[in-house]
Amino acid sequence: MARYIRILSVDGGGIRGLLSASVLTALEQRLRAASGRPDARLADFFDFFAGTSTGGILTALYLLPDPEQHERARHAAEDVVRIYEECGGTVFQSTLWRKLRSGGGFLHKKFDAAGLEAGFEKHFGDARLKDLVRPCLITAYNVERGKAHFFTQHDARTRPGHDYYVRDVARATSAAPTFFPVALIRNDLDEPRPYIDGGVFANNPALCAFAEVCDLHPEAAPRDMVIFSVGTGQAPVRLDYNVVKDYGIMRWMAPLAEIMVSGASDTVDYQLRKLFAAARRDDHYLRINPALPEGGLPHPYIDDASPENVEALKALGRHTSESRQDLFDTLVEKLLEPEAQPRRRLAVFPRRLPWPFRAASGDA
Repeated sequence: MARYIRILSVDGGGIRGLLSASVLTALEQRLRAASGRPDARLADFFDFFAGTSTGGILTALYLLPDPEQHERARHAAEDVVRIYEECGGTVFQSTLWRKLRSGGGFLHKKFDAAGLEAGFEKHFGDARLKDLVRPCLITAYNVERGKAHFFTQHDARTRPGHDYYVRDVARATSAAPTFFPVALIRNDLDEPRPYIDGGVFANNPALCAFAEVCDLHPEAAPRDMVIFSVGTGQAPVRLDYNVVKDYGIMRWMAPLAEIMVSGASDTVDYQLRKLFAAARRDDHYLRINPALPEGGLPHPYIDDASPENVEALKALGRHTSESRQDLFDTLVEKLLEPEAQPRRRLAVFPRRLPWPFRAASGDA
């Protein structure tokens, strides 16, 4: 048993999730070598997972149970990269007519959800949220109730109305406005719920994961946790003052949306760095989020699934892993460090913290 509560968090970012998946493949290979377990999965080294949008899909793939051994994760990290490559071109396909009709996403959704849903059906089948092999949190936003929602494996196991098909959770967390239609899905009580992408409020879900683990494990503090947060690449929005100083609503729409998403992700990173630094545990919170090149490959667009961009995303993930050996050394050491005294695993039954520290995991 590991000394720390080990948390993996993955940002949103569409096809750029391939970058994250490549980084995590390199990490899994390092962990296998260091632990002497050549068939181990990421789920064997982390106690809690969190993901938004493409990060939520990755979380579900990493935690999907093996049909023969239900407590074991089905996919190795390299398998997940192959799944993303296979599905990316299908998901982000758009006919000329749809491009014209949607006005590039301004007038109508940019893509049909058929390819997305077919991929989820193929890879998740009838697996339920409660079947995932580790406690996890996947974000979405309920548009009818006007509130954030957190799909959680541990609540799905204990609370009626909180279990869903994994394919529907993946559909909900990735229903990016302007790209895909709103996801209307049903829980285990057959109640309809309309969701959009969790990136509208938590593109970086690492702080949500921290709060949820505190809820599940009330005695835990930063010294008892290790968080590895993986981004999908930084693409700073740089605007010339003389150009934007007189912008109105229409001109601000596109850059402002990007600024809000990247700014919120950076804020979460800032908050967690300060929390762990205050606890004198700077090396217990680690984040990788490489800068994307300006004007080159890979592109910052979340829907560019061209073969050239896919290869560039994977290459950047590999390069980032190789260039951050110091971070990987620290992380592997923390993830594998054995504890001197037995520690209880994450509780199955959540215990609630007082507001405002509570992470609301349901709509109710």
